[in-house]
Amino acid sequence: MREPTYPTVSAFTADLAAGRPVPAGGSASALTGSVAAALMAMVCRVSLGRDDVVAKDEELREALEQSERLRRRLLELVAEDALAFEAITHATHLPEDDDGQRAARGKALRRATRRATAPPLETLAAAQKALALAASLAGRASPAAASDLAVAVQLALAAAEGAALTVAANLSTLPPGADVDSSRRRIRAGIEAARASTATAAAASSGTPGP
Repeated sequence: MREPTYPTVSAFTADLAAGRPVPAGGSASALTGSVAAALMAMVCRVSLGRDDVVAKDEELREALEQSERLRRRLLELVAEDALAFEAITHATHLPEDDDGQRAARGKALRRATRRATAPPLETLAAAQKALALAASLAGRASPAAASDLAVAVQLALAAAEGAALTVAANLSTLPPGADVDSSRRRIRAGIEAARASTATAAAASSGTPGP
């Protein structure tokens, strides 16, 4: 399997549009989350040292550090998601000329599919963290960057929703089991938390009480 590398956004979108199995929705969700975290880092930087900012510089620096960690990790997940799905594609091309080969192919396919749920699940978790962080900054960072933070919130929510859809699609091909049930619970919990943080951020930005 080739290791996907994307030195530029242009290279990634060209690969995404190429009609190959990867990259696809999982990688796109991770990149979207990374862009959200980058915007949050920018908001923190432009808020430092300003008199019209409610948040203290110490808090902003901590938020900046967290944003940068999320940005870098989500960018790594762009390639990790593509690699994980390539393993599924490889398994589908294994020979199935007899019962033994068909059994081996099925086992390899299930194993690859289970592993492929890990990157989008991590993307979902990272997007959830980004949204919680954004909610803590809403209405407290630079007013001049309020729209940028709002865009970051919407991008992070899109990343979370996209990652959840990707995991659900992978799980739908697996037989029932405790691991599948556990992953589905993680999806539900992650999306609920992501949506709650989005609502909190929106309420804080508008000055209205949160949910």
